[in-house]
Amino acid sequence: MLTVNGGWHIRILRVVSDLYPHVVGGLGLHAHEISKWQSEHGNEVKVISIRGSKTNGFKRSYEVQEFNSIMKPKGNAIAPSMLNAILKQQKDYDILHAHSHLFFSTNMGAFARRIGDSPLVITNHGMISTNMPKWVQDIYMPTIAKWTLESAERIICYTKEDAEAVMKLGIAEGRIAIIHNGVDIELFSPQPRESSDVVRLVWSGRFVPGKGVDTLIDAFALALKEEPKLHLLLVGDGPQKDQIEAQIARLNIKDKVTINTYVPNNEMPNIYRDSSIFVLTSHYEGVPRTILESMACGLPVICTDLPQLRPIVGGHGMLVPVYSAKGFAEAILALASDESMRRRMGASGSELIRTSYSWDSAMRETIELYKTVIEERKRPW
Repeated sequence: MLTVNGGWHIRILRVVSDLYPHVVGGLGLHAHEISKWQSEHGNEVKVISIRGSKTNGFKRSYEVQEFNSIMKPKGNAIAPSMLNAILKQQKDYDILHAHSHLFFSTNMGAFARRIGDSPLVITNHGMISTNMPKWVQDIYMPTIAKWTLESAERIICYTKEDAEAVMKLGIAEGRIAIIHNGVDIELFSPQPRESSDVVRLVWSGRFVPGKGVDTLIDAFALALKEEPKLHLLLVGDGPQKDQIEAQIARLNIKDKVTINTYVPNNEMPNIYRDSSIFVLTSHYEGVPRTILESMACGLPVICTDLPQLRPIVGGHGMLVPVYSAKGFAEAILALASDESMRRRMGASGSELIRTSYSWDSAMRETIELYKTVIEERKRPW
């Protein structure tokens, strides 16, 4: 670590399973955006990740070292060679920052911290896996997950609810820092919308069981029976894509649903601005970037009633019980029929994101956390 003109130059080794653009999901995008911001603000950043397929011609402002996985059970890549790289390289960095205790990559970062020197920070991207069966999680959480989190000097949580869930595993409150997720409010900003007879719904994410896309399709089909001037855009990809396409065909609504498997993140604002309502039907979440991005662009939100999302969406959208296709259909119809309510919720939500969830603010808090951890130095185990 160096100080440059009174500032800090921090050497950061990031460990993550997914990295944008080869995985288009919240965690991979977060890892890319945080690495980009940190490198562009005078820090040295290297990311160790799983090898992807959509990286040709994609330019980064930070270094990346990728490894081939030997298997990928339920989307969780295992790459033993990654551990050797972390062990060898961590001594050259001031901070080891891993993302999500639910991934083997973070388990390896924790192991490296246990036998190495560089202090470890882990960002919690949600306590529950969207891929892992519940019985596996019931075994994993009080054992490997707890051990992984205990290895870290600090655990970053997005919300008070997530912090409380981490503490229930026995992690001391003093080792948890609440830093809100954020978005680039310059890129994601509201623009005037043209009135249209068609109410356009948009969902963005990965086609995996925990995202509840099947519930969304059922809800949309129900809403169409009452209001045919609806259209649904699904932005994303994943192992359940074929299943969702079959469901759409079975319900005979193919002409009302569009699937776009990949949209670059810098083009997502245009997607949101061309839409009327953002919908999220996940069974569980941390604080998804898609909620913050769509709200920043002035979209009202319909989403699952999850504790960590109530303070964000409440008053700026509608909350619906988990798995309730009927509830989502009713919310869609209520917002679709009231343009003034959509505009009012969209405007208030955009103001909330602008004042409380800016990416720049979240990044500066993260750097300050690094400084605190570095100054405390490494603990003996």
